[in-house]
Amino acid sequence: MNGKRAIIAIALLGLALTACDPAGLTTDDSGLVLDLSGLADAQAVDSVRVRITAGDIAEEIWAELEIDGNSASGVVDCPAGYNRLVEVDVAEAGVILYTAAGRADVEEGQVTTLSLTAHSVDDLTLRVAGRLGAFGDYDWQHLLPTDLSLSDTGEVFTVDPEAGELIAYHADGALDYSVGFTDQSDYTPATVLWLPDRDALLVADPINDRLDLFDAADGVHLESWPQPDDFGEPGDLAYWPQQDAVLIIDATNSELVLLSSDGAFLYSFPLNDGGGAPLDNPVGLAVLETDSDSVFIAVSDALNGEVYLYDYFYGGGFEPSGTIGGGLQQPLGLCRADDLLVVTDATQSQLVLYDYLDYSVDHLADYGEQGERLGAFTLPAAAAYHEGRLWVADGGNHRLQYFDLVP
Repeated sequence: MNGKRAIIAIALLGLALTACDPAGLTTDDSGLVLDLSGLADAQAVDSVRVRITAGDIAEEIWAELEIDGNSASGVVDCPAGYNRLVEVDVAEAGVILYTAAGRADVEEGQVTTLSLTAHSVDDLTLRVAGRLGAFGDYDWQHLLPTDLSLSDTGEVFTVDPEAGELIAYHADGALDYSVGFTDQSDYTPATVLWLPDRDALLVADPINDRLDLFDAADGVHLESWPQPDDFGEPGDLAYWPQQDAVLIIDATNSELVLLSSDGAFLYSFPLNDGGGAPLDNPVGLAVLETDSDSVFIAVSDALNGEVYLYDYFYGGGFEPSGTIGGGLQQPLGLCRADDLLVVTDATQSQLVLYDYLDYSVDHLADYGEQGERLGAFTLPAAAAYHEGRLWVADGGNHRLQYFDLVP
């Protein structure tokens, strides 16, 4: 990350719900008064927004701070309780320049002090745009989102294996539906793929070795696909449009399996390191190039820290086409975003970005760090892209983050 903008300090003071003046405190008041002082580039900043979430708060709490010179302050109505996640976005004309995050316990009649440091999110490639979700078990919250898929009109579909849920958002970020599977024993959906020809969602459950199809419009279960003979544990999914076919990783047998869009087995080929040795833990899959006869794919191996490239020719076999490594530790998710190949590295809590052009892949930059603020990650598991916007399943932070590609 570039870090071209100065770091600013933010002091958060828990004061009265009903008064900005600390002198107005009573022993029964609870909440937060946020005071942001020493605001860098204050002449450019026109918005300082605060978001508060917690597992026991049914709706996310938003507040806008008033800006006065080089500081900003305002009252945030926050119910008493523990472990409130407080996030601050500092923006100019709708573009987020800095973010910060921290946790606070809000108790009746007490003043809580939380000190934070806001970090620049200015970057040559990605621009922080926002987030969906937070920790908890309300419909809009997540426990551990591990994968996401986007429709051709921008709807967002994610799976949460810890909660056993499939969650859908409209393109504008509003929650559409959340479908739980608590009536099915140990249902753990881990990967999801939107199928354009059927406007349906294919969900892989690796614990129970199953594939399920759901209606994308309302989450109604449509059917279960029988797995091919000797198929092991289903992993990541991808779509081959010219063949109207689904590519799915068999993580147990280190194979890539090709299925028709109605679940019929078509073909499989081994995933190896080019020398014939099977991959240790193939988990991530991205389609980079396709035509009617061939597909160029990337597969991540989480155990050996490599991404492998393959050319597959329909009915004619496959060719290993190289590897990507150079510092990756636990690559999980993969996606192509215009002229980028994006890899989520769970151990380093980063996005690793590669220049991609005409089958050529070159390291470009590392983005992010471990943390809870917007623009940071904890165990990022997957990425997806649609029309200038990159989405990341930020699993350890119980949310989806989204970014705009810088023109």
